[in-house]
Amino acid sequence: METAVQIIERRIISKLRHTRFLSLDELTEAVHAEIETLNNQPFQKLAGSRRSVFLSTELAELSRLPSRRYEYAQFKQAKVGFDYHVALDKTHYYSVPYRFAGKNVLIRWNSRTIEVFCEGERIATHMRSMDPRKRYITEPSHMPESHRAVADWSPERFISWAAKTGVKTKEYIAWLLERREHPEQAFRTCAGILRIASTVTPSHMEEAADAALEQNIFTYAHFVKLLESNGKQEPLTQSPIIHENLRGSEYFKKADHA
Repeated sequence: METAVQIIERRIISKLRHTRFLSLDELTEAVHAEIETLNNQPFQKLAGSRRSVFLSTELAELSRLPSRRYEYAQFKQAKVGFDYHVALDKTHYYSVPYRFAGKNVLIRWNSRTIEVFCEGERIATHMRSMDPRKRYITEPSHMPESHRAVADWSPERFISWAAKTGVKTKEYIAWLLERREHPEQAFRTCAGILRIASTVTPSHMEEAADAALEQNIFTYAHFVKLLESNGKQEPLTQSPIIHENLRGSEYFKKADHA
């Protein structure tokens, strides 16, 4: 190897050292021409040339070049979130098997793929996403059973569901879906809030959704408290239940005076 470097220095670099090149392309072309000359030059004490030896003894032993050029990979340490996703950047999150939630991992990525390692073991591989609309890349096999059951949920489905109640409810659910970081958590929050719509009148739900937007309420628990504090969680019907086996307040008044 040292001899080869010495030959390149003497036969090419030294030969071109006084030549002035006006562009990198000109320099590259000149170097390639000198390399061709060197490779085709006959040996002084042996038969053939560097090119003939390469073609007769080395070419057949070489492996085919990869279809893609080598690409430098980048690495970073990360901690798996409770939602079993790791953040590659601020816009994309990739899943790992859910049992690794909370673990420290090493992420290796390039422009095409992302790999996640835990204690030297590769636990996940994904094609890297460049779509800003798809923030979470989730492999179904990484999900716990409880999440697989709702894997077909989508933002469009919840927005359509909310629109059946009213404009404000639709706006509020769309806002929740936009701001939440964890898709499964956002879906469950939206599902819980929309189920409340079946226990209140549409007007009450619309008022609560409007208030939640103004107050930046984005959790199910706080939304329920908002309904309760504003007296919104009323049944759709307030009619008393009448049955011959049920005793009203008058019965107990008579019993006290007996």
